[in-house]
Amino acid sequence: MVTDKGGFYTMKGYERSASDEMTSSMEEYLEMVCRMEEEGEPIRVSSLAASLHVRPSSASKMLDNLRKAGYIDFKKYGSIMVTDKGYEEGRYLLHRHRVCLLETGLRFLMSAMPMRS
Repeated sequence: MVTDKGGFYTMKGYERSASDEMTSSMEEYLEMVCRMEEEGEPIRVSSLAASLHVRPSSASKMLDNLRKAGYIDFKKYGSIMVTDKGYEEGRYLLHRHRVCLLETGLRFLMSAMPMRS
């Protein structure tokens, strides 16, 4: 598919540009950025990539998508900073993840407990 300058080469690119919706991959990256920010360490592309077990080039590409969507701010070779929009969404993602872990743990405990009659 040939496209004009600044356009997309894939259907997914067209769909994402028409929507403000985050992909599951974007959610994973934003959640990890917020988790690392909670720990108080400076967030760099290399440390994020290592935490997510991906290549730095892949992390950089996804960070650029998050930056374009307004969730983060970063400059090449600099620290990654979460915007207000990213902070709000990231807090929700962390909360959702923790609730799911808690629910899974409780289900495990309940299944391990002997039933009394």
